Amino acid sequence: MEMPRPGPAQERLHIFIGEWRGKENMHPTQWMPEGGVRDAVVSNKLGLDGFAVIQDYVQYEGDTPTFVGHAVIMKHPHADNYQMYWFDSFSPSVFEGDWDGARGSFIQDGPMGKARATYDFSKPNAYTFRMEMSQDGQTWAPMMDGEYRKV
Repeated sequence: MEMPRPGPAQERLHIFIGEWRGKENMHPTQWMPEGGVRDAVVSNKLGLDGFAVIQDYVQYEGDTPTFVGHAVIMKHPHADNYQMYWFDSFSPSVFEGDWDGARGSFIQDGPMGKARATYDFSKPNAYTFRMEMSQDGQTWAPMMDGEYRKV
């Protein structure tokens, strides 16, 4: 039996690949009541024989890391959508979603409600990211907005 090979669905994820730096606007939340601006470094590389993007993320206040995360982003092997497996100091999460042109939106349903992560790669060598929270999946409140440039 021949091993599977990455195809167009996996190639769509290549837009993530690279080193990125950006500013993040943290909206007031229970975790950060005052809100604020943070710096972030995102490193994305191809992994799992080309079937996934492996992401390492660090958010900084000045030179001090304040939040660290790790993700595996891939085309769902048995469905038409994509999955993002996210790990951080709070808990692991599985987001599912799809792409509409250069914009990918992924939703996670967990014990604290729903979270929506949206990536927009419509500008060359840059992307925006938005994390939103919802209790009902209808009304969304922004948690964080980021703008990143490829370095």
